[in-house]
Amino acid sequence: MVPKFGRGSCVPSRRPWPVFPTLFVLNLIFALGANILFGAISAEHFGDPLRSAYSLFKVFTVEGWHEIPDDLKEAGAADAEVMLLRAYFMAAVLIGGILGLSLANAVFVDEMTADNNDRLEEMVIDLREELEVARSHRETEQTERWQRLDDTSQDIKSQLADLRRDQ
Repeated sequence: MVPKFGRGSCVPSRRPWPVFPTLFVLNLIFALGANILFGAISAEHFGDPLRSAYSLFKVFTVEGWHEIPDDLKEAGAADAEVMLLRAYFMAAVLIGGILGLSLANAVFVDEMTADNNDRLEEMVIDLREELEVARSHRETEQTERWQRLDDTSQDIKSQLADLRRDQ
């Protein structure tokens, strides 16, 4: 949280920019692990770090992540290798897909609502300033009216006094 100063208040602000590098590093770690563990088993998906990163990106986005172990099983991979790959993918889906992307979504939604709250806060401050100006203007008008009324009553009193003297 970075303090954001404005109009005399300190409002915490969350910036979403670290989310992308964090997800990229997480994808890279899982991709390098998959490249080391499964590169020899499935060169099509994990033969080099870029293919592995793409395959793990699909896992993180929860798109077709279950198809890769099924393809390996159909290609004749050993059951233990397929089970290891499934366990690895389940960990990747849980950590990267569900927790990572959910965290990213939460940060972006929070930032959007914070932006909206900042705008509403500014509108409320502006409205309060306008209300203070209107109150001040109204009080000035009332004071002027009372002064005119007082002047008028003084004039009436002096005219009554003049009329009483004249009689």
